[in-house]
Amino acid sequence: MVKFILLLSTLITAVVAKLTYPTDGTVWKVGEPVSVTFAPGQPAETVNMYFSHDRSIVIGSGPISEGGSFEFIVPPNAVNPAGGPAELVVIHRVDLHLYSVDTIAIQIEG
Repeated sequence: MVKFILLLSTLITAVVAKLTYPTDGTVWKVGEPVSVTFAPGQPAETVNMYFSHDRSIVIGSGPISEGGSFEFIVPPNAVNPAGGPAELVVIHRVDLHLYSVDTIAIQIEG
């Protein structure tokens, strides 16, 4: 029981990798090479990224405990069909367990 409480305490105080780029309001163009950049995070931390209006395409995923970038070409489906900014969703997992979710408003130009 004590080990469980210590583990839980560690998870509660742990900080996941901070998303350093993009920031809200960043403008990307379809077909442009871009990157999503993170500061170092927790051991065994991973991320999955996609646009909220089309979750069928994961635009980046992998370990982020050491920080780093995920590079990709902005796909045509990144344009929000409802107009306005697209919402980039970043799912953080630590030891394969959901830990937190970041969302960033990105303006995608066709």
